[in-house]
Amino acid sequence: MTAYPQHEADRVDGVNGDRASEQQSSINAQLRATANVIPAHVWYGTPSSALVFVNSRRANYLGLPPDHPLRFGIDPGGEWDSHIPSLHLEDHEVARRVWSTCFRTEVAFRVRHVEGWYRCFLSRAEPVRTAKGTMLCWIEVNFDIEVQKRAEQEHRDLVDIIQAMVWVALPDGSNIYLNRRYVEYFGMTSTQTSGIGWPVAAHPDDLQRHEGARPLPAVNLVKVRFVFAGRMTNIDGISTAARPLRDEDGDIVKRKTCVMVSG
Repeated sequence: MTAYPQHEADRVDGVNGDRASEQQSSINAQLRATANVIPAHVWYGTPSSALVFVNSRRANYLGLPPDHPLRFGIDPGGEWDSHIPSLHLEDHEVARRVWSTCFRTEVAFRVRHVEGWYRCFLSRAEPVRTAKGTMLCWIEVNFDIEVQKRAEQEHRDLVDIIQAMVWVALPDGSNIYLNRRYVEYFGMTSTQTSGIGWPVAAHPDDLQRHEGARPLPAVNLVKVRFVFAGRMTNIDGISTAARPLRDEDGDIVKRKTCVMVSG
């Protein structure tokens, strides 16, 4: 028995096929028009991540000519990684790793402007799938976060020059940030001190006492005195003061700690 389409517009023969094609063209044009007024860089691509369309903001940023196929949603037949050369060289490896998967992503990339300078964008991509899970296309929105990144760097620079050691830890005590003075004082790399690696510099007696108190108590101010083996000196007395950062529900999400050498 012949299976007929459920809707007349779904037929692919005769007049209905032409009507469906016209409707699809109209929908695509509306999608492109919508993407072109979004105050962000928008593009979509094939299931393999090959670019098919970029909105006008993205196209102008990259310096694509007015008649470039990507401005009109015309597949130029590029490879899945054809857009990666427009990223900063240091971001190429991360970009290839991210785009080799078929999962939603959120990662920051530095994108080269047509004049040669770079700005940082937060890339959020979603795979569009059928009800059965078949991949149809990628849709990505890139938000310019260059100002935020510069502010964060200025904050890190400021924290690096103060005469104290600073770290930021999660509620379980594992650190996620150490300022430069902290790393230089203990002569340990950022990798060695990441996570819960920092206690290797503490005196065993103090470390045992500290471990018994983990996770850190949920109070507004915590002061602890340790004896650390500093790189430039044999033994120093270290006083630490930690203040919690809380979310809107009052739960601790991070702790910022300032460390002073008291001798």
